[in-house]
Amino acid sequence: MLKSKKHLAIAIVLAGIGFNSYAQFGGAGGSGGMRHSRGSDSQGSKTNEVSGRSSSRLEQVNNKLYDLRIRLLITPEQSPAWEKFRAGFIDLATYGGSGQSNPDEQTALQATQRQLDAAQNRFALAENLNEASKALFAALSPDQQRMADQLLPRLLAESGGDGGQGAMARR
Repeated sequence: MLKSKKHLAIAIVLAGIGFNSYAQFGGAGGSGGMRHSRGSDSQGSKTNEVSGRSSSRLEQVNNKLYDLRIRLLITPEQSPAWEKFRAGFIDLATYGGSGQSNPDEQTALQATQRQLDAAQNRFALAENLNEASKALFAALSPDQQRMADQLLPRLLAESGGDGGQGAMARR
């Protein structure tokens, strides 16, 4: 009985350590998630709402990518390719678009230029993710590739990274 209590105590301590590590490092092998502030009180509630939403969005994306990394069983040798993919995915999934401008203060040409700039930025992010995806898939085993083929399209669709198409260019 004493031995099982000892094992239970050790398990609780290890679970607590694991949770603290996950919370501190965003679940990305120690290189991904940092805590983000929600802004100071002097910035106003609107800024806090926007910052809170983007921080929450980043946290959700980080959690999903952490789960994917675990399911794919990424090896230490595959970690550099994974980290490039992860960074590209986060950049695209959390891209804010054309920014916070007041349409009433813009001319028609300024507004269309702003839309074009946002589309070009999103395209560049999508290209970076595509290149990182190719490098990651080249590093994955056939079993890992099959698992990624099952999981990544849905993850992209959920994260808004594919415009709702639900497919990812692989090669």
